[in-house]
Amino acid sequence: MADELFDFKWRYKSSSNSALAALLRYVQNRDLHPTRTKTETILNALTAYYMLPALKSSGSCGKETLELAAMDSLRGLMEQFRYLCALQGVDVRQMVALFLGETIYSPQQDLAKEDEPLTETWDLSGMMVEREIYDEAANS
Repeated sequence: MADELFDFKWRYKSSSNSALAALLRYVQNRDLHPTRTKTETILNALTAYYMLPALKSSGSCGKETLELAAMDSLRGLMEQFRYLCALQGVDVRQMVALFLGETIYSPQQDLAKEDEPLTETWDLSGMMVEREIYDEAANS
């Protein structure tokens, strides 16, 4: 007996000037993603972010499957993290240290400034503001 197909449909409308519209246009652009369809692009992102919690909450997977899903998810997220750092022109190691609350210095930095965080690398204070904008757009 063949597996029953699971049907998932999603339709989303956004203001054409919103950040979410820019995101969806980017995902749909075949010139930017010639080897993937928009469905493959979206599922790739969702898989990295949500597969492990989805499998855990289903309760139908063994420890080995969950470990493999965790490794796949973490690899996908790390690839995206590296890509975003390169896109923004920031050092991956400095961003990891910043997010973990640690301090890393490059040889060019003055070691006398050890107590100063690397906030000038990437202004994280604006991330919350932008997240609020995304949330407002999603709720409108």
